[in-house]
Formats: sequence, structure tokens, C-alpha cells
Amino acid sequence: RAAATLLLTAPGIPMLYAGQEVGETNRRGRINWNRTGGQEMFLFYQRLIAARNRFETFRSAEIARLTSGHSRVYAYLRPFLDQNAIVAVNFSSSSATASLGIPESGLRLSEPLDSTETYYLNDIQNDSVSVIGVADLSALSITLPPWGSTVILFSDTLINLTITGVTEGQVTETLPTDFLLDQNYPNPFNPSTTISYELPMEADVKLVIYDILGRELTTLVDRIQQAGRYRVSWNGANRFGVSVSSGVYLYRLRAGDFLEVKKMILSK
Repeated sequence: RAAATLLLTAPGIPMLYAGQEVGETNRRGRINWNRTGGQEMFLFYQRLIAARNRFETFRSAEIARLTSGHSRVYAYLRPFLDQNAIVAVNFSSSSATASLGIPESGLRLSEPLDSTETYYLNDIQNDSVSVIGVADLSALSITLPPWGSTVILFSDTLINLTITGVTEGQVTETLPTDFLLDQNYPNPFNPSTTISYELPMEADVKLVIYDILGRELTTLVDRIQQAGRYRVSWNGANRFGVSVSSGVYLYRLRAGDFLEVKKMILSK
């Protein structure tokens, strides 16, 4: 996975040929996705290829090395207007925690960075989203599994990479058929939790966190989104970045005419 991520997100034309790109020397034929672990790797390659096709940043020539604070984690920025990709790869047999230093001047955005605004880290490989502020860019902490990687798009909007079909193999991912708001996980949580929801069609989406008295604490999503499955993290902070106390909180999803509210527990 480390080599595949590097191959498909770095500048140049990737060549996929039966593992040749990762040093396979015993076979030179079509990749057999039906081997043990093949379907999982098929999905992994599929998402990377879909991201490369959709986002021009992965087909551009610009690349900038990022500091990671870890000798075995190689990280880089692929700057492109409103499609700034952050890639980190762990070239070791042990899990690794790295602290990425992302220079604000290296990001290409239509609007200047604003320390009072919310920004998103759109995880392309897992189709999940984390909310961050400008101050977090100087030391972005990530943990990677052995030989693992992460591919993130930094933006002021949520990005969903939905895969609707394949050309080989039996794996397919279809669009949702109904609106759905899942229970957050973990719950109870400390310090952060993930909220998942599904949209069967394009909708104007607003996801808001409230205290038990109904007072609005922060808005995680407020924009039009395409049909698909979404995941958003909440770090237990209000709109001012101040951590809230232990207790019961509400999260409300409105998407078009759909409205649902669920409870969650922050336990410190």
C-alpha cells in the first residue's frame, strides 16, 4: 500500500503491472485480484485511481516535501487551486505517529486562510472528514499503520469520493437509497467522535452540535452536498475552539426535508 500510494499520488505516469511497481520479480502478467487479499487491494487501488482521475492536483507537476518528524514517514504536499493534497507514507513495519508541518504559504486557495474559519481534511482513502483550524497546520498529527499511508485533501468544503462501479472483480459500492443519520461512534467518547450520515440525493445539508439545553455550540457542515456517504469528526470543542465539559449533547442533521436529532455523551 505504501508503494501504491506513492505511485498514484506523486508526479508522473503510474505503471501498474502485476506488482512490478512494488518490486515483484516472479511474475509479469495481469494482476490477479482474486488472490488472497486481492479484493481489498482492488478497492485500495480503485479509490486511488478514482481520486487521480477526479482531482487534477494528482496529475499536476508540483510537489513539495513536508517535514514529518519521523525518519520513516515520507510526506509531501501536492498544491493546486482548492485541491491541496497532503500525502504521508509509512515505510516501516511498525505503526508510526508523525507531526506534519504544512506551510500556509504553500497552499493554493481561492480565498486567503482565515484563522476564524473551519477547514476540512477530506480523507480520500477512508472517505471520512476531520475539522481543523489554521493553527493546526503547523503540527498536524497523524498515525499510520505499518506500511500504511494517508491521502488528504485540505479545503474549505467537504469532499466525497463515491465509487459507483468497477471494471474488474466483484466489489461495488452503490449510492444510498434513503436519508440516514447514524449514532456517533464511539459513544460515550473522549476526546473526539465520528458522526456518519447518508444522502440519497443532492441536498442542502446542515449538521449542528447543541448542548442539552438546545444552545448551539458549533456547526460541522453547512453546504450543498452530492448523494453519498459522509463521516465528520467532532473534537468536543465549540465554535471558538474551547473544549466543552462532560455531559449529554445533541447533534442535528437537516438535509432538504429530512431532519433527525440524536444524543451523544462526552465523558472526560
